[in-house]
Amino acid sequence: MFADDVFSSIHNSSDSEAGCAHMQQDLGNNQALADKWQSLHREKPGDLIEIFRSGFQHWAIYVGDGEVIHLTEGGGSAELSLRFSSATLIAVVKREPLSKVAGNDDYRINNSSDEKWDPLPVDQIIGAAKKWVGKTVKYKVTTANCEHFVNGLRYGKKVSFQVEKMLEAVVAGSAAGGGAITGSAFGPIGTIVGGAIGAMVGVIAAPVRR
Repeated sequence: MFADDVFSSIHNSSDSEAGCAHMQQDLGNNQALADKWQSLHREKPGDLIEIFRSGFQHWAIYVGDGEVIHLTEGGGSAELSLRFSSATLIAVVKREPLSKVAGNDDYRINNSSDEKWDPLPVDQIIGAAKKWVGKTVKYKVTTANCEHFVNGLRYGKKVSFQVEKMLEAVVAGSAAGGGAITGSAFGPIGTIVGGAIGAMVGVIAAPVRR
């Protein structure tokens, strides 16, 4: 009887009702976050995987069974050393577990360019990606990086939006030779791209000596 009275008093309490409503809202919010997280991590073959490194994003393409194919250096899963990225290097295409490639970094599915371009058929994407595994390719951060590679596979468009954003910012904000300063706001890759563009802007803007 006592238990029934206690339950009744709690159930009928306005404070308790407010608390329950708040709890339900929290549960709803948590569920929404959980659903969003799952939607960003429920990989399907052909999905582009964006991995958040310090100062830049690494890209891979999901091929099923927990594995991705990506453009990387020959010695391991790490990306090509950024201090050399202003030059043309030789990279290798690898097929590795997503967990190994991502490591402790956050990642998400990012097929946002589907709004702009129609993705190629999944079988075609996966087939083309697998044919690249083990091959060496030329790598250059501004024209042939890991994002160019995966966009080429999914859409047939070799573009890198992180490079394009940096180029736009550097060109808009650069004075003669000042590109590296503007680009540095985008991390290591930004400094490399910014320095190169800043140098070009400096040459173009320099007065002609007569």
